[in-house]
Amino acid sequence: MMVSIQVSIYPIDSSDVCDSVNKAIDKLKSTGVEYKVNSMSTIIGPCELDEGVNAVKGMFNSIAKDYKTVMTMTVSNVCGCQSK
Repeated sequence: MMVSIQVSIYPIDSSDVCDSVNKAIDKLKSTGVEYKVNSMSTIIGPCELDEGVNAVKGMFNSIAKDYKTVMTMTVSNVCGCQSK
């Protein structure tokens, strides 16, 4: 199933939030999924559901191993799911 995922990640106790978020974006970049970084969130997709969820899991793990982390994720099989 094709989906689009909006994700925001918050490294709570990081002294350099931008550096930590960039680490998550670098992890996302390594997955090869299509994405767009915005000021408040990142949009992933369109992609297969499992592919997108695995990418988000990698983002979370890249930060959560070092910091207390909060992540929000919205998944849609309607919004933004048309292939370009």
